[in-house]
Amino acid sequence: MTATMNATMLDSYFGEAVQWECDDLGHLNMRHYMTKVHQARQFFFIRLGLPHAFEASADSSVRTREFTVRYLKESRPGARLKIRTAITTLDDVSANLVHIMTHYDGTISAVITETVEHIYLRTGDAFTWPARVRDAAPQFATPLPASAMTRGIPDAPITSKSAKVLRGGGAETIGAGVFQPSEVDQFQSVTPQSLLGRITESVGNFEALWPEIHESFNSGGTISGALLEIKGRIHRWPTVGHACEIYSAVQDANPYTRLAAHHIVDPVSGQSWASFFASGCVFDLESRKLVKTPEARIKALKSIALPELAA
Repeated sequence: MTATMNATMLDSYFGEAVQWECDDLGHLNMRHYMTKVHQARQFFFIRLGLPHAFEASADSSVRTREFTVRYLKESRPGARLKIRTAITTLDDVSANLVHIMTHYDGTISAVITETVEHIYLRTGDAFTWPARVRDAAPQFATPLPASAMTRGIPDAPITSKSAKVLRGGGAETIGAGVFQPSEVDQFQSVTPQSLLGRITESVGNFEALWPEIHESFNSGGTISGALLEIKGRIHRWPTVGHACEIYSAVQDANPYTRLAAHHIVDPVSGQSWASFFASGCVFDLESRKLVKTPEARIKALKSIALPELAA
């Protein structure tokens, strides 16, 4: 798929997929798409009239409340990457953005959409965009492109689930830990990419969703799993020293994809930090292609699905 860019989109990031950002699948880890979008978002709003919003001394800033990533083409180590950003809607205190990441030849690598809020940092409350942002926004406005439309993610609101509800409903614990200094931004909030990273480093433990991976690993095979789309919503903002547990549940399966819900929860309060819908596929590391799932496996996955624990 080759990008068709609206002329009003802003060039917001140029760089590459460096080796240390890539994972054992040999491509850019899913969190680092958002790491690069993090820069693109900031560059975009600096150009839109908020030149000091991301400095440590700022009184107000822009934060991400919800985001969706569609992974369309692998970015291997050394791949040159470019992001263009535009606004699709602007409300009083929030905005919807689209970021289109392409390879050097114009092929789309990923499309990321975000809902962001203009916030007062002392309280965390959202407040009205300044006039200069509202005045500048039309020059970087575009309709939502078809490439941003998800296929495997339900078009449903993402709601929080408590640890009690998740445990009682049969969700599986696949990860746990404590947020570290490297995971927060200049305002001491854990970043969206770090929350996404907690999913990527824990999902290998979700054997119920990916039994083939464990079978392949144990026999020296080349089968893994690859994320195709993910939609996340941040309910509360953790900081350094806050603990987290990750609860996951199978939602659905078909010959090509599997859908799961992931909840990152504070084990102290029991409240949710963030929730995600994720659609992935079985992936052959040698052919770099999707592997179809046989009917018997689909039936087994559907038999353990917990749709009531949807994100």
